[in-house]
Amino acid sequence: MIKTKLNCFFIFFLSCNYLLCQINNPDLDLSSKVVKDILQQKNGLLWVGTDEGLNVFYDNEKKVFYSDILDSLSVLNSSVDNIMMSSRNDLIVLSKDGLSIFDSNSFNFKQIKLDSKPTSVNEDLNSGKLWVSTENSGYYLINNDEVEEHFVFDPLNPLSISSSNFTSSDKNKIILLDSLNSYIATKNGLNIYNKKLKTFKRIFKGSDSKLSTNVIVGVQFYKNKIFIASENEVVLYRNESKKFERIFSPKEKITSFISIIDSSSPIL
Repeated sequence: MIKTKLNCFFIFFLSCNYLLCQINNPDLDLSSKVVKDILQQKNGLLWVGTDEGLNVFYDNEKKVFYSDILDSLSVLNSSVDNIMMSSRNDLIVLSKDGLSIFDSNSFNFKQIKLDSKPTSVNEDLNSGKLWVSTENSGYYLINNDEVEEHFVFDPLNPLSISSSNFTSSDKNKIILLDSLNSYIATKNGLNIYNKKLKTFKRIFKGSDSKLSTNVIVGVQFYKNKIFIASENEVVLYRNESKKFERIFSPKEKITSFISIIDSSSPIL
């Protein structure tokens, strides 16, 4: 296990070093020295997001994409925050205004404007839909480059999501592996979204949930079990029985949920 992790880290380190060497190459003329994100596609295209344009390189060719308010097919904002690739090899560009999805056939973008800055994009591999969290406007569900659903907190609707604020880009805030449900960690409880009914069930602190706080740091899926980390404890949720079981409570507050999975743990 340790050897595998070290090998993965080494490969990741080499990949990062290789990309950084390319970016630091004086012959690589960038639109800005402020580099926000880097991504290289399997076809060799090297994408570099900066605060003044999205650069793409292939061999000796270069193009810079800028935002143009008169062109709806341009990138949404010239200041790029993040770049990612979907399982369908769609290039997705995140900026403060929303998403720009690249069309490789026409060499332009599909703009998806959001009400606040996107903080993370997670793909449901069962459906290909994208779950986009935002700073102040909840979650967006994107399907075929269109907004299918917009989930925001509604104090008058107990079946709505329990928070609209998501400042973290942590991937461990949502689980999309279940074909029926999605699990979302928020600062105001755990949310279980029923894909068929299109409603949320809110899980708050209490004797049933075994949670002592509503601040949920993250969630993870392992061997058909849902692990929930709050600030104060880690709780196991068994989907079949709908029961919660407290696993452990550390002395200090939990601030991140990178991994709690240990192959030697008796709970697994």
